[in-house]
Amino acid sequence: MSSQKQSKAVKRYLLKILSHNLPEIKNVSDWAFKAGYSRSWLSRKIKKCTGKTANCILKEYRFRRLVREIYRNPLATSCCIADKIAPWDERRLYNFLNHYYDTNFSILRLRVITNFTDNVKKTHIV
Repeated sequence: MSSQKQSKAVKRYLLKILSHNLPEIKNVSDWAFKAGYSRSWLSRKIKKCTGKTANCILKEYRFRRLVREIYRNPLATSCCIADKIAPWDERRLYNFLNHYYDTNFSILRLRVITNFTDNVKKTHIV
């Protein structure tokens, strides 16, 4: 197997581990442990394969999972959803959204719901 194919396979494996274990992963060290590699090796490999840091990838996966969970259940509380994306309480979720995305759970939920209803209106003839 060529090194490029091998690199893509490792990237897919690492991202699959992250996706399947996201609620249990607190940080890059936990992700590396789940994957069976050292934190420094995983960080270098992710940076080489994606051009982004492992922390950045972890943050993006958490945010996408958060949006997906809100989309699936718009009435769910922040506490319920926080537990599905990380070993967090709702305060940690608030800090995550405020620090990285300059928003909060209520505003994000409103944006997700509004975007969903706007897309439905555009695709369905009333």
